[in-house]
Amino acid sequence: MRCHLVLCRLMALTLLMALTLLLMPAATWAQTVRYEVIPVISPYNQPGVNVAHQINKHGGIPFTDLLNGLHAFKWKSGVSIPLALLGGPCSRADGINGLGHIVGGSCPAGETSMHAYLYRRGVTHDLGTLGGVAAWGTAVNRYDQIAGDYALMDGTSRAFFWQNNNWEDIGSLGGSYISSYGMNNSGTVVGQSDISNTPDPVYNIPPFHGFVWSAGSLTDLGPIFGSNFNYVFAINDIGTAAGSADLAGDTGAHTILWKNGAVQDLSPDGNISAGAVSINNMGQAVGIWGLVDPDPADGPPAYVTLCPCYAVLWKNGREIFLNGLVPPEWNLMIALAINNKGEIVAEGQLNGGPLIQTVVLKPVPSKKHLPANGVTRMPFAGPRAIRRDPKRGVVNLW
Repeated sequence: MRCHLVLCRLMALTLLMALTLLLMPAATWAQTVRYEVIPVISPYNQPGVNVAHQINKHGGIPFTDLLNGLHAFKWKSGVSIPLALLGGPCSRADGINGLGHIVGGSCPAGETSMHAYLYRRGVTHDLGTLGGVAAWGTAVNRYDQIAGDYALMDGTSRAFFWQNNNWEDIGSLGGSYISSYGMNNSGTVVGQSDISNTPDPVYNIPPFHGFVWSAGSLTDLGPIFGSNFNYVFAINDIGTAAGSADLAGDTGAHTILWKNGAVQDLSPDGNISAGAVSINNMGQAVGIWGLVDPDPADGPPAYVTLCPCYAVLWKNGREIFLNGLVPPEWNLMIALAINNKGEIVAEGQLNGGPLIQTVVLKPVPSKKHLPANGVTRMPFAGPRAIRRDPKRGVVNLW
C-alpha cells in the first residue's frame, strides 16, 4: 500500500509512540516529588521563550530573552532584573555561580559585536574578545574561573578558559568549530568539538565529539556507541558529565553520563532522541526525550529531537517524565537546568496554548497537596522539533 509521504510519516510516528508506551518499563512511570510551576516573566516582554543554561543553589538564573533581540536578565524568586552590562544593544547571560556572579556576552555602547564579561556585585568587567571578533562566557565557578567561546573573522569558533585576567585557548579535536558548555568548581570544562572539517555525507555537517578539558589536557570522548555525533553539556563537582550520543548508524540518540572514560547509558527506550543538558552534584540530570527526526537536513539525533517531545529527569538511573509531576494544565517539552536543591528550569505550554513559556519547577513539601497529571505524556501542540544548538543557546524551536 502506498501513501502520501507526510501521511506515512505521521502513521509511522503514531505507531512508534504507541509501541514505546507499551514497552516502557514500570520504573519510568514512577512518581517522586511534585513540583510547583512558576512562569518566568522577562522584563523585556510577556511570558515567552527565555533561554537559561544554569540555576544556582539560591535559585538565581541568568536568562537571555530571545523574542526582542538578545537581552540578558537575572531571575530569582519571581523577580526579573534586567542587566545593563556594557551598555550596547545586545547581551546574553549564560553562566552563574553560587555567589550570583554571571557571565555571558554583551555589546559595548555603539558596537554590535559581543565582548565576554563577568558581572560581579553589580559591576560588569569587560573581558574583551580574546583574540577574536566576538566572545562570550558560558560558565563560571565559585573561584570566578570562566569558560567561554570566541569567534574568529572567518566564522570559526574557539573555546577558552579564563582566570585572574589570563586566558588560554583549550584547543580542538581536529575541526574548526568547538564550543564550551559547562564547567565545575575544579575548573574542568566540557562541550563539543568538530573532529574534522569534512562534512558528514548524510547530515552535511562535520562530525563532532564531546570533550572534557582540565589543566591544559583535552580528552576526546570518542565515538561512544559507534557514531561520531555526541556531546557533553554539563559536569558536576564529582566529575560526572551529562550529554547525548548517537547510536551506531545514527538510528537514535541516548542520554549519557561520562566519568573517567566510563559511559552510562540512561535511555532504555531504543531508537529515540534523548539528551541531558544539566546535572547536579547528586547525579540528577535533566533534558529531553522525543522521536528521531527522519529528515537528515535537520541534523543527527544527538542534535535535534522531533516532537512530540518531553522534559525528563534522570534520577538513580531511572527516567522520569516531569509531566506526571506537575499540575495538569502544563505540558513540559524540555528541561534546561537543575540545581542541588532539585529546582528545575524548563520550557512548556499552558493549557495547550501555542505560546512556549519558560518556567521554574520548585519541589513541593510533602505536606502540601498539589495535583499532578498522573501521566507522563499529554496530547502535544508545540514546535515541530527542538534543536540543542550551541550557536543559538540550548534550545532552538521550529
